[in-house]
Formats: sequence, structure tokens, C-alpha cells
Amino acid sequence: MAAPGEEESQTNADEWLKSGGRNDLTEVKGVLPKFKKKYWPILGDIAKELSFEFAAAGALELIKVLA
Repeated sequence: MAAPGEEESQTNADEWLKSGGRNDLTEVKGVLPKFKKKYWPILGDIAKELSFEFAAAGALELIKVLA
């Protein structure tokens, strides 16, 4: 995490998301400024993996119900 006073601005986080085509990560944009910018790609990857995991779990549950 970034030390108090060393946080990035929300504007920087928004620009980083837009510049990398990461608009699908809007749920993490409020968290990004609390971390050092060098860790943002890792946080983005974690958020993507979690969303895929939840989507897969939901699909599996739907298949169980329909079966």
C-alpha cells in the first residue's frame, strides 16, 4: 500500500484504466489510489481472475439447476 500522503489521485487511476483498455475493471478503480502505481497491474489481474472465477461458479450452478 502507499504510505499516507503518497497515494495516487483518482484521476491518475482513471487515466491508467482508460489508457490500457481496462474499462472493465471499474470495480477496482476506487481502490487503486491506495496502492503504489507499480502494483496496479497486479491488482487488475487479480480483479479479472476473481470475476472469471465468480462467473464460472455461477455458470456451474446454473448447469446444476438445469440438469
